[in-house]
Amino acid sequence: MNLSFTSMRRNILRLALFVAAAFVVSAARGGTAEAASYPTVYKGVDYSKIYDYNYYVDKYPEIRTKFNGDKKKILQNYAEHGLHNGRIGKACCTTAAGKKLCRQIMYKTLMTPADASVSKYIYTSKTAKKTTRLILVVGHNISFWRKRGYGVWEKEIGAYCGYGRNGFSANRREGDGTTPIGSFKIVYAFGNAANPGTDMTYRRTTEKSWLSQEKATYNKWVETSKTIKGEHLRSYSCYKYGIWVGYNVNPTVYGKGSAIFIHLKGNSWQSSGCVTVTETVLKRIMKLAKNSTYVMFVPEKKQIRDY
Repeated sequence: MNLSFTSMRRNILRLALFVAAAFVVSAARGGTAEAASYPTVYKGVDYSKIYDYNYYVDKYPEIRTKFNGDKKKILQNYAEHGLHNGRIGKACCTTAAGKKLCRQIMYKTLMTPADASVSKYIYTSKTAKKTTRLILVVGHNISFWRKRGYGVWEKEIGAYCGYGRNGFSANRREGDGTTPIGSFKIVYAFGNAANPGTDMTYRRTTEKSWLSQEKATYNKWVETSKTIKGEHLRSYSCYKYGIWVGYNVNPTVYGKGSAIFIHLKGNSWQSSGCVTVTETVLKRIMKLAKNSTYVMFVPEKKQIRDY
């Protein structure tokens, strides 16, 4: 009897240890008994570490109502829209470690590996702390990026572009034919044609519009009926639409370079220092940009983190 009782106690102890071990393994994998009651995998990606159905619909009851509690559709909503818009899918996502995990999953699910690489560079840049919209030029590639959920930068436009005939320079001078390296706030949009639909401040040129190279008004927009040193904007068809990049604007240094724009491509992709794009691309960028948008020019993507 004593031996049988001792054996029974051992079996009970073994069973308890087995259950405890199973619970630990389940928790380590990010799953719980409750998690099994709703889907966590969408398009081959397991969101269980950052998504809890009950937490999500309790925090965003309008989502439960919209999809009538359909657990599959609500997971899809979280994967395709919730993360994108910074919604919190699980309590852990409010911590630094949880936010980092959300970003890692977003890099894998919302963009290509190449775009994820650029997005990470932007995230660590100084510019990312100044704006939520960025026009990025890396060599012959121009793209438009917007800061989304958890600080992840997502690309909305990507296209070919031209730049200065003599490449890029971190020490640009007037007339050297280079595009300046760095990050600059937009001054405003402008053009010989009417506003194409941008929310940026838009200035339409007149027959008196000049971008001055005179010492007293260097790198400033001047309205005058006189002929002055600089660019008479109406004389250039490539200025049908343009974005004035805030290079050498505040402060302005005489001789350091003037009239750095993003404008339409002319007969050649090359320019005297501006970035050139097709009309279709420029109009799309102008419709996404705001007055707070920044522009970054770099020859290589690894330089993004320097600005």
